[in-house]
Amino acid sequence: MKYVLSPYMKNEFLIKKGYGYFENVEAFACYFLGSYDERFINCDKTLIIYSIQEDEIPPPKDGELNVLWCFENCNHYTHYKHYVKYGDYGDENIQIYIYNHIDDIVKTDDYIAFPLLWIRIKFFEKYYNDYKPSIIRNKEQQKFNILMTPNFHNKEIKSNIFIICSTIDKTYNIYNFKKKIDNLTIYLNKNFINFINIFRFAIVCENSDSDGYITEKIFNCFHARVIPIYYGNNPEKYFHEGSFIDARKLSVKEIKEKIIELKNNDELYDKMINHPKLKNPNVDYFSELVDFINSK
Repeated sequence: MKYVLSPYMKNEFLIKKGYGYFENVEAFACYFLGSYDERFINCDKTLIIYSIQEDEIPPPKDGELNVLWCFENCNHYTHYKHYVKYGDYGDENIQIYIYNHIDDIVKTDDYIAFPLLWIRIKFFEKYYNDYKPSIIRNKEQQKFNILMTPNFHNKEIKSNIFIICSTIDKTYNIYNFKKKIDNLTIYLNKNFINFINIFRFAIVCENSDSDGYITEKIFNCFHARVIPIYYGNNPEKYFHEGSFIDARKLSVKEIKEKIIELKNNDELYDKMINHPKLKNPNVDYFSELVDFINSK
């Protein structure tokens, strides 16, 4: 398989330095398209990757398939040019949709829509043991807690968790470390994973809510070997509840009690860190996508 990013996608992910930067197309394809799967490696198609912000997408040439790719929640925002113009599946020039706001495959003879979350899951399953901190700190070397997502989305939820955690021990805001993480990409970057590992806990909250909308936030905490205090859509469908603190399911009081218990009991803390993360591991999520690509 050959992967080509549109000029817009190249600018956003290969040229712009910052949180979404990749060194090359291959790294992007590995992380966001599952290109490491042998069935993709052996396929003779070329995937042309377009952004949800591109409203004019040409028809594919022979041997090519057009992919519309989005890591945001299209159900929640109204500024995505392609989505505003065509909706979910209205562009006849698109054969593959990779969306972050769906949690199952949608398929017709003309197109397939594939959850981005499933690609994240397979990447995590394959690379969890390899993609980890290069410096793993012990309890004495770590700080207590950090709020990783301090923007205005779900502000009240984040504020409540932050306040409760601050009554237990010093809880930092990631903005306190702006100079340290400036220009660090959040993808495939061990420096960023090393940064998260400075802390024992991390508050991570998704910006919006939709079935299937689980982003890199909780995965990065797992890779960093810290405990996520996570607020997002239906995480228990994909992750074992013994591997994170579910801030959506628990009350603020219960969150506080759970954190105190883990903070004061090294055995319980280590048990959560080492707990299996994924439910239903080794599921062949890619089979229908592979079959669809081969059929074209």
